[in-house]
Amino acid sequence: MHRSTAYLMLLLSSIEISCCGGVSRRRRNAEARQSLMLHACLTLFVVVSVTVLSFANLVKSTSKQRNLIINGDNVDPSKYQFFLRSWPDSVPDTNDMLCGASLIHSDIILTAAHCQGGFNYGAMAYDPSTRMFNRYKKVDLQIAFPDYYQNIEVINYDLMVLRLSTPITDIQPVTLNNDPDFPIDNNIGSADNSSLLEGLGFGLTEEGTMARGLRVGHFAPITNDQCYRRLRIANVELTEDVLCVDPSNDESICSGDSGGPLTASLTDPNDDNNIIQVQVGVVSFGNECQPDWVPDGFARVSFFTDWIKKQICKYSRDPPADCFDYYQSKEYNKFISEHGASVAIPFDKAQISFEFRHDFLAEQTAFSIRNLLSNKIEYVGPQYVPKRGGFFNSTFLLPVPGNYAIEVYDTGIDGLTNPDYVNKNYPEGSWVISAKYRNGGRLEALATGDAVFETFQTKQIRLPKNVPPLITDLPSFSPTSSPTESSNPSVVPSLAPSTSYEPTMVEWKNNTHLAIGRVDVDNGTTGGVNATIGTNTFAPASSSSVPLTYSKKSRSHYTRSMMLFLSLGWVVLLSL
Repeated sequence: MHRSTAYLMLLLSSIEISCCGGVSRRRRNAEARQSLMLHACLTLFVVVSVTVLSFANLVKSTSKQRNLIINGDNVDPSKYQFFLRSWPDSVPDTNDMLCGASLIHSDIILTAAHCQGGFNYGAMAYDPSTRMFNRYKKVDLQIAFPDYYQNIEVINYDLMVLRLSTPITDIQPVTLNNDPDFPIDNNIGSADNSSLLEGLGFGLTEEGTMARGLRVGHFAPITNDQCYRRLRIANVELTEDVLCVDPSNDESICSGDSGGPLTASLTDPNDDNNIIQVQVGVVSFGNECQPDWVPDGFARVSFFTDWIKKQICKYSRDPPADCFDYYQSKEYNKFISEHGASVAIPFDKAQISFEFRHDFLAEQTAFSIRNLLSNKIEYVGPQYVPKRGGFFNSTFLLPVPGNYAIEVYDTGIDGLTNPDYVNKNYPEGSWVISAKYRNGGRLEALATGDAVFETFQTKQIRLPKNVPPLITDLPSFSPTSSPTESSNPSVVPSLAPSTSYEPTMVEWKNNTHLAIGRVDVDNGTTGGVNATIGTNTFAPASSSSVPLTYSKKSRSHYTRSMMLFLSLGWVVLLSL
């Protein structure tokens, strides 16, 4: 019997004894009153019993939920030196996001787009001298795949590259798969099953705690058609960017594994005696850590290979030699002309200034610019790594004329407001967007945003073809010495956190946010299953989902409520 059940049944026993004793004391007064009291006592006992047992089952069920696991094996870290994990901040109140990543170039790492903010406070890399993942590296740039924000109600294009402030020169980066028919051909359904794929992470274990060392789970690839037949997915589109796999040997991805690599062990093409790890996927979504018939989802690396290589060439401080051809392309020349140190504004574009004041939980915020005519995502940010309460100015070009939507997202479901444990005088977040034209004309404060919203805020702007070269001074943010975001690889944003942004703590809370996507299995009533990322659920209105993380505060609340109910019942019985 569950300990909670046993304890509460003991209380019920005492209630039953007290009730019966009360009846005995009243028998001398009136036989009718005895009968009425007996019925009332038995009725109360039944009601309390059902309620307590239901509560005990809820606690037991929720405890099981926390103990879901990948059931992976501990591995020798030296075999997977390319692995990295996010590093939490130093404030105990915040919801730290644990994610994995892989080293794909000396100063570029690969992770999931929904791990946005997870690496704001750095990453831990493998240290050959200690044979542990305990080498701290700062991150100074983050570029999410733009289409990830195409539709926030679905989980697709879940990929992001990050730049390290200093390169890692003593570790061999992982090889990226560029074969779209490996590990499985979606068209004919054939797979190379000579060896299972390996998923890596420091996520939750079967004990419901974070893994102390790197663990590996084994998976078999399946086609997207097979994946779709196994489950109807409400908020994951099974397009070519998704790789579905089957958990094997009761193993599955779990909270904290997001962004980590899925690899295949292959023979080195340059050395038949050597086995290398080839990354085929990035952990994206799963089914509540359950090793069941519901497939796990990964971002398919081969779909993004060309885009990844271009980001390395654009932003690495030590670009590889094979970037030479790309540097001769019109695409790169256009990129440099629009992102260089001195940008000449083209006649058909306007230079956008997006001034953003972050709230205390800066890691929860992202934004994008959507072209309302083409529905194309023109820009995704922040590309800088924001500080708490920091002010940053992002500049980029947009075609004119055009209609655009500024979309701001917050994973904390509290907009740009500050949590209640922060000093009330701490500034909340806000933003303002302006435009500058080639002839010197400006449109100030085209749109502004305040702090009060939950997960999504949007404003629309109209950029005309031309504006007069007259500058109209409207209220905007005051000048600041904070760094300005730039996509120029030679510009290094300031990374040192400012102590002036540290708030006064007035209340302590203990919560942990473990980033991972989740799929809720179809129960026959919702018309599909719902994949979720972290604690944000994008589900049909008729569906319901259970949070992956378990709130101790909520559990204590239910316990206190139940004990209060039992106490009131005891008082009522004694009064009778």
